[in-house]
Amino acid sequence: MTSFPIPRTVLIAGLLIMGIAFTSTISTAQADEISQRKADKIREMIKLTKADKLIDAFLPIFADQLKNTIKSSLPGAPQKHIDLLAETIQEEMRANTDVFFELMIPQYDSLLSEKTIDDTITFYKTPSGQELINATPHMATVGSKVGQQWGQMITPKAVQKARQKARELGYKL
Repeated sequence: MTSFPIPRTVLIAGLLIMGIAFTSTISTAQADEISQRKADKIREMIKLTKADKLIDAFLPIFADQLKNTIKSSLPGAPQKHIDLLAETIQEEMRANTDVFFELMIPQYDSLLSEKTIDDTITFYKTPSGQELINATPHMATVGSKVGQQWGQMITPKAVQKARQKARELGYKL
């Protein structure tokens, strides 16, 4: 079996996953400061929105970017190894989506009142709310692709303006 050094990005991703697991204990303490009733409502809202499906929609996009990073870190690695490393990271992320959502509870708590959460839950239970929920993962995937297209269209002009601004500031490019 060929030995490969662990690419920096794989190591970083692994550390991030472990960090999320570690901080979940911190998050639990933060969640205790939130009323149990409000935290439960936030969990219900997250569940109603099928947010796990949104993560599933983003993981392939993330995996493609990750594969490119792994490939540049391991230029001699066969594609099947690159795919395996990326899939391993995706599997771990999928297995820990509940940790992500628990970490989000204090964020929702700080941004939304309990009434807003109640109103949102009520809306998500309507046919229109369900239609929006079902469309969201697709729109997120499409939005990511449109965002890439937009970035490719706008970047040359933005870079040109930044170069001009750098010259105005006295930098030679």
